[in-house]
Amino acid sequence: MKQLVLLRLDENKLSGDIPLELGECSGLQQLLMGGNFFQGSIPSSFGSLKSLEFFDLSRNNLSGPIPGELRKLSIFKSLNLSFNHLHGEVPIGGVFNNITGLSLYGNDYLCGGIPELKLPACPVIHLKKPKKPLHLKVILIIVVTGAFLCSLVLIIILHMIKKPKRLSSANSFEDRLLMVSYGELYEATSGFSSTNLIGTGSFGTVHKGTLRCFNKPIAVKVLNLQTHGASKSFVAECRALATVRHRNLVKSLLVAPVLTTRVQISKHWLDVAIDIAQALDYLHNDSEEVIVHCDIKASNIFLDDDMVAHLGDFGLATLIDEAKGNANREKVTSSTVKVDCKRNHWI
Repeated sequence: MKQLVLLRLDENKLSGDIPLELGECSGLQQLLMGGNFFQGSIPSSFGSLKSLEFFDLSRNNLSGPIPGELRKLSIFKSLNLSFNHLHGEVPIGGVFNNITGLSLYGNDYLCGGIPELKLPACPVIHLKKPKKPLHLKVILIIVVTGAFLCSLVLIIILHMIKKPKRLSSANSFEDRLLMVSYGELYEATSGFSSTNLIGTGSFGTVHKGTLRCFNKPIAVKVLNLQTHGASKSFVAECRALATVRHRNLVKSLLVAPVLTTRVQISKHWLDVAIDIAQALDYLHNDSEEVIVHCDIKASNIFLDDDMVAHLGDFGLATLIDEAKGNANREKVTSSTVKVDCKRNHWI
């Protein structure tokens, strides 16, 4: 029906979308479709109807914007789109500039158009400006800073992972003594055999060994109570080790009337001399009472698997009672240690 001049379908009960093919009826001069139940949007193909003079789509259920293509129809005499659900901006130009031939009543959500229509202004939509590309220097700074932070975090993580390994075994026993039987110590040192002997002192021997409940090597000191002064040496050593704590001093895991065990702590071989110096500095300057070891020798220095040096054997230690002034000091050797029960302190 491309040669059709008049199509009148008004005042019926037609429904559905308006066929797009109507835009191919190039000979149409009048298209009257008002008073129906058409829905959907107005086809933009109607902009091709160059001969169209009268167009009526009023009193339907049409929605959406008014196609801007309709302003191209220069010979339009009447356009009636009233009483629908159209919304958006009204085009400017062509029939939309002819206030007498245009009817838009009953569309509450239209805006804009020529001032004579007295429609509300359309809201201004602010388009986001495209972001400027980052300058090369900024990108370089970000990359370098990110790499530095990642490296710093990696170093901290590696340090945190490595550090606990040095004291993992010792820390689990730092604040408590082990409950170890004589039989377990006997087994740990292969019966206190000479092959496990690592030192001989004035009051006994020291044997190396390994406990099942403790992964690190231990040193077991066996006191000969028949030796004069052994008991007092034992008491003095217990007192000395009970009040001190340092990374380069051996720690007591078990104290019994006959023997005492110590565990080594980690460090590196090249720092052996520094380890012992730090231990002595602590005993002389940082402990609650000044303690002089008095028996520094190779057999009293213990090395663990990581070649860390630990000072042990406090049997001959000298305790110095500091007066108010540093110049006045009274020496009390382990051979003369006794307890003043009335005062409830060691003298």
